[in-house]
Amino acid sequence: MLICGGSHNSFTYALKSKWHVAVDQGRWIRRIDCPWVRKTICRWATCQNIDVMRQLMIGVRFFDVRVAIHHPTSNSTISDDFYAVHGLYGERMIDAFRQIVSFLKAHPDELVILDINHFYNFSISDHARLLHVIASSFDSMLCPSGNNLHLDDVTLDMLRQSHRQAIVFYQAEQRTALDTLNVTWPRRFIVSPWANTNSLTKLFAFLERTLAVRDQLLPEGGVFVVQSILTPHAVDVVLHLRSSLQQRIALNTTEQTVKWLRAGQRESVWPFTAAVVLVDFVNFPDFCRTVVNMNLL
Repeated sequence: MLICGGSHNSFTYALKSKWHVAVDQGRWIRRIDCPWVRKTICRWATCQNIDVMRQLMIGVRFFDVRVAIHHPTSNSTISDDFYAVHGLYGERMIDAFRQIVSFLKAHPDELVILDINHFYNFSISDHARLLHVIASSFDSMLCPSGNNLHLDDVTLDMLRQSHRQAIVFYQAEQRTALDTLNVTWPRRFIVSPWANTNSLTKLFAFLERTLAVRDQLLPEGGVFVVQSILTPHAVDVVLHLRSSLQQRIALNTTEQTVKWLRAGQRESVWPFTAAVVLVDFVNFPDFCRTVVNMNLL
């Protein structure tokens, strides 16, 4: 069994409220773009408050990423590049990759998993460029996929012996045609059910239901992601405009997740070969420690 801690919207610690609203937002939000709107989005779209290196140092080994390509206008100060995105533009992807590579070089026995699962404003050539950035950034650290290889066949011992330290999921249809070297893994080897609720009771009921049918959701094996997050509804934001995701929802959710994990640990409901527990604000006390300790049973 391998259970690791993951950060939801991992690279949102650097959302830029001075830049315009990102392309992942609806047209009406982008039409009312102004400093006040951007600051509100920033408070409610920030899901992490420590950078990649600090996340790694406290024990996070799974990164959940949405990415957008920004094509600047003539008067824009933003370069044409890949950025993490969640309402606003965040960390530049190449900078996040560099932090991960730096950590892996310093810790040759560690493994990191990246799940790149949303792509905004992408053309075919943009997908090709991002795949090249991934390949060139991680180089021989990448664990390649293959036509007849299942992720459950890959063991930690195999990875360490071959000096492979990074598994990257690239959840875009274009991957099949463009990733000819199989440096990334396809979406069929990962599943990440989303409760889409702002209720803790409904969240944990949903997580327990999906855990019970894990093998049906992942018939070929792979990584099962437990998204222990609440999603604010529009009314939550409107009624608490001056508050934030962290204050109103996320910290309590992560605290309750730690309690839920400990209860499940006692009841032995984690019989899986590979699972990720995904939360907002991973630096909440005891989250990473609790997940790490689950592997010691």
